[in-house]
Amino acid sequence: MKFRKSVFPVLLGLLVLNGCGGPWIMDKYELQIWYRDELSRYSGAGKLGYRGSDDVYHYFIARPVDDFVIIQVPRNEWVLKDERGTSELGREGMYFYLVDPQRLFCKIDGVAFQ
Repeated sequence: MKFRKSVFPVLLGLLVLNGCGGPWIMDKYELQIWYRDELSRYSGAGKLGYRGSDDVYHYFIARPVDDFVIIQVPRNEWVLKDERGTSELGREGMYFYLVDPQRLFCKIDGVAFQ
């Protein structure tokens, strides 16, 4: 419990520093905690979309309540099995596929944002 309480001020600080509309930068572990404790409460499991990767970050999209947020995770933390470039997404697409952070960011098929 002590560690969990110390993570929330860090996440709150990220929100304040990055602004509510801008990208959120988290490490892999912070994203897993945020997903478990916050995102799954509002929009159910499997609502984190993978948007691609560049040389520095993996990009994800989520919709906690009413607005979408872009989340950036340093690419050097892990390699995704189905990694794609951000330029492949195009203007029409929101994400390539959904992932489950609680299962090592495994791809989830057949689930969409609601």
